[in-house]
Amino acid sequence: AGFEPAHLARSRKARRILPPHFVRCPRQDSNLRTSLRRRVLYPLSYGGRSATNLKPRVLLFGRVANEPQGTALSRGSAVCSVSIESMAGKRILACDDDPLILRLLQVNLEIEDYDVLLAHDGLEACEIAEAEHPDLILLDIMMPRMDGYEACKRLKATDSVKDIPVVFLSAKAQQEDIEEGTALGAAAYITKPFEPDQLVKVIESLVSPA
Repeated sequence: AGFEPAHLARSRKARRILPPHFVRCPRQDSNLRTSLRRRVLYPLSYGGRSATNLKPRVLLFGRVANEPQGTALSRGSAVCSVSIESMAGKRILACDDDPLILRLLQVNLEIEDYDVLLAHDGLEACEIAEAEHPDLILLDIMMPRMDGYEACKRLKATDSVKDIPVVFLSAKAQQEDIEEGTALGAAAYITKPFEPDQLVKVIESLVSPA
């Protein structure tokens, strides 16, 4: 039998079952997550080493987990505590034109027991959302064919998917960019570079049972 990651071992008592795909050596999981995380936190497109000076911004629009409207969460702050059982079977649609960022999102969300759907541009995201009805949609903004703003506008205009929470995950960090996302009905806006663990907390707060 393979080694069991430490965080999964701690949660196994609650779940009483370990998914068969979590049988890798913990070092493999750790190395994969670390390499992908560095790619997002310190990519060359953000200025290489100087990117370490950038701080991620997380804004939740509306009242989430008893926080005031428009709360900006500090690094490492907890949004809510959600049981693993309540997250089982939840589906997240992640849309980004960067395959490495998509892989990062997929790895981190699957470890948290989410099912992950992937899209590479806004048009594809809309088509998948309308066909699959995920529980939450992560949208980059600067993408080919259809950008994230246009995709969000189309989603919110479609009755079958208009109530699905949309979270923008983008390098566009100016106040006017965030305000545009708010006006389009996004549930949250997270700027790149971002902390994967903090993203997971935001997702938990939005898809957890009321």
